[in-house]
Amino acid sequence: MEVLATDPSTTVMNRFVEFINTADEDLACEVISPDAVIHAPGHPQPLRGPAGYMEVIGMMRGAFPDVAWTLEEMVTEGDTVAARFTMRGTHDGEFLGIPASGNKISVQAMNFCSRIETGAGSAPIAAAPPGPRHSAATTVAC
Repeated sequence: MEVLATDPSTTVMNRFVEFINTADEDLACEVISPDAVIHAPGHPQPLRGPAGYMEVIGMMRGAFPDVAWTLEEMVTEGDTVAARFTMRGTHDGEFLGIPASGNKISVQAMNFCSRIETGAGSAPIAAAPPGPRHSAATTVAC
């Protein structure tokens, strides 16, 4: 479900959801800042930039090939966004050492982020990875 765009932050979030659901590398470069710091499950050190986020998407798709994220709702105040996502998929590959089970999963994730950058000439946004322990957001610093 796409959240109707009523402000620039909503437009940015919808574009981010398009990225995480398609794993489009060009879109990653559009929506993820090269300076993004991404804290991901299974990685003791933060990942960085679009390549780091693509690594997280690859990990998720390796375990859940049909993974899809839905932005359920969001609240924006100033440059801060609170976003609630649902991640759904089928556990068809190893995930964090857990062998494939074939089970369907549905995980809720919530994130609060700040410094949404929108508008002409603004820098790309950054994101924290969606998943069981982390959620998605379009920010420079989560």
